[in-house]
Amino acid sequence: MKNNGLTLCVLLVVWGVAAYVCAEWGGRPAGTLLYALSALLVYAGLTWLMSLHGLASARDVDKMRLVDGEDAEVTVQARIGSVLPLVWLLLEETWVHENSGERLSYGKLLFPWFRRHVTFRYTMPKMERGIYRFERLRAVTGDVFGVFEKTVVDSAGGSKLIVLPAPLPISGWNRTIGEDGPVTMQAMFGLSPEMNGIRDYVQGDPMSRIHWRASARAEGWKSRAEETTASPKLMVSVDTCGFQNKPHFEHAIRIAAGVVRSGAECGMSLAVACGTPLKSESGSARFKVGPLAGYEQLAAAKAGGSAARLMYRTETSAASPQTCYVWVVGRLENSSGLETNTAANAKRRFMIVYVSSRPVLDTAERQRIRNLENCGFSVTFVPSRRTADGRAQYVGA
Repeated sequence: MKNNGLTLCVLLVVWGVAAYVCAEWGGRPAGTLLYALSALLVYAGLTWLMSLHGLASARDVDKMRLVDGEDAEVTVQARIGSVLPLVWLLLEETWVHENSGERLSYGKLLFPWFRRHVTFRYTMPKMERGIYRFERLRAVTGDVFGVFEKTVVDSAGGSKLIVLPAPLPISGWNRTIGEDGPVTMQAMFGLSPEMNGIRDYVQGDPMSRIHWRASARAEGWKSRAEETTASPKLMVSVDTCGFQNKPHFEHAIRIAAGVVRSGAECGMSLAVACGTPLKSESGSARFKVGPLAGYEQLAAAKAGGSAARLMYRTETSAASPQTCYVWVVGRLENSSGLETNTAANAKRRFMIVYVSSRPVLDTAERQRIRNLENCGFSVTFVPSRRTADGRAQYVGA
């Protein structure tokens, strides 16, 4: 940004020297320089005073919710207040990534002249997961020689852009389950349909399905009808501490998003939380109910926090037998204290997904997993492998 005060001081000094030379010795060159500097000062000053008095803007994003890696197309309509025509106008929009605090700026140089309504479009390529907040639109103009510049900022609007995590299918990281979909979730949590109701016997029905009492009362064979149970509840939690780096944490978020998507496809009622549960009055991170709210919770998740033990909230301690709980962690130490809740664990299905930055488990981790499994927890280990350049590559990524 140009320093108008410094430029004005320099021009006044040069103008004063030209005026002194013209007054003392005269001559056409000195007079021409004095008149040119005077005209430049008058023109630049009037342009600065009488242009770009106001700025109002509105923006339209093609999709307010994107998936990680997609492009965002933004159309900005700006209304400019100016008495003089604008030879050039620079418009620059700034967005803030709330998760990291990083600022993204996109600008375009226009030549509006007498137009007071201008439109410009730009693309935000390959958006990363997170919440993007519109911060400001900055408009810069000046005289044709670039002597003075005038800047006006419009920060109204408060637009937000949500970039959801790209779900990683369960089959991408849990190799023992099989194909993704409703069958996957049933196998993952041991969900099985109940036999309720009575229907006519069909050739091929197993003996265990025959309803003997109903068959004795009726004239033919009867079988138990297969009906699904009431919609189970899926609670997904991501412990945000214990992750080594950004790729490590992002992979855990994608795993959690894949679990949420599979649960939604199964018709399960969903609740998602992100954060480090703490034993305090504030309790652990709040659960957001519903698939869309769960995705947004994962989009806004930030890595970090102090290590803490998992403390059961009312939602988990009072969970029904049809409640499935998935806890995604980056460090097994944060699951200490779970063994003390063995009696409560028997009433529901609890899975711990351990996203490791190493390809194999060490001795302490193996013992830790055995202790958790003996207490009724299902533990899934998601390893990583090292590439040729030494970076960690996560399974399913």
